[in-house]
Amino acid sequence: MKAIVIGASGHIGSYMVPELVKKGYEVVAITRGGRVPYTIDKPEWKKVKFKNADRNELEKEGQFGTFVMSFKPDVICDLICYTIPQAMEIAQAAMAYGNVKHFIQIGSIWAYGKCVYRPYLESYPRRPQDEYGRGKAQIEEYLCGLTKLNKLSCTVIHPGHISGEGWMPINPQGNLDMKVFEDMAAGREVMLPDNGLATLNHVHSYDIASLTLACLDNFSASAGEAFTSVCKASMTLEGYAEEVYKKFGKEPKIKFVPFEDLKTRIESEQADITYDHISKSLTCSMEKAFRHLGFVPKYDSIATISESLDWFVRNGKMKIG
Repeated sequence: MKAIVIGASGHIGSYMVPELVKKGYEVVAITRGGRVPYTIDKPEWKKVKFKNADRNELEKEGQFGTFVMSFKPDVICDLICYTIPQAMEIAQAAMAYGNVKHFIQIGSIWAYGKCVYRPYLESYPRRPQDEYGRGKAQIEEYLCGLTKLNKLSCTVIHPGHISGEGWMPINPQGNLDMKVFEDMAAGREVMLPDNGLATLNHVHSYDIASLTLACLDNFSASAGEAFTSVCKASMTLEGYAEEVYKKFGKEPKIKFVPFEDLKTRIESEQADITYDHISKSLTCSMEKAFRHLGFVPKYDSIATISESLDWFVRNGKMKIG
């Protein structure tokens, strides 16, 4: 079986490609060529065929779908699709080609939007709050609809906050400011928004890759379905901060600050990211993946974050003193 991975050298592809090779797939990795996979030292990469392509440029000419089908795929894993036109081009090319056995699309839990009940289940209505989430929700509806019409076998996987080696996790302040982690590692005080009870749903890139393989191993159970991909339990900002302090052997020093006050004390870009997370504050469930596929994530939230932080410390990208 030949698998085409689009966006193969990124956060998810770095883990997905080696797992596909281990499963016996012949893998063609489509990338823009500007990034080395985090896991490039794994021997499986030596068996991978790399093809450089600028997706955006090919899409302008309506040629990206044709380009992908030129490799005669049995399986397609699209990790970097964000709009309906992008999804339609590749799906229509796959249908015209006629031999794609399964199409995996990576979405986002931002497709879910506001929730009424917790945890959020995949069967609940989609209520996305921003353009990115709306795009992912529309792609899910379109692709799963194709499966229902027996036109193309598709599965959508919605990851939470992706982390792992080489990729900075969302911090307990709800943003990507490395200094928050550095302050906790040094035992300094950190500010958290409001009462610290907003929730985050991290996921290790390895577990997204593993769930993808579980879907490919069981076409009949995954076709036409959307699956959440997160750690088994979400974390509150406060609980998350406490765990990071403990990781570095420090006593927690947490100050709760109303978000309207916090956003005047941190960079505006980081404040926007914080608001994006605390305003959604999703709690998601992995029950469906277990029920349909018997899948259980390997990593919990703290293990996911610890591995990421250890990588940043080891590579001199995070100060701990």
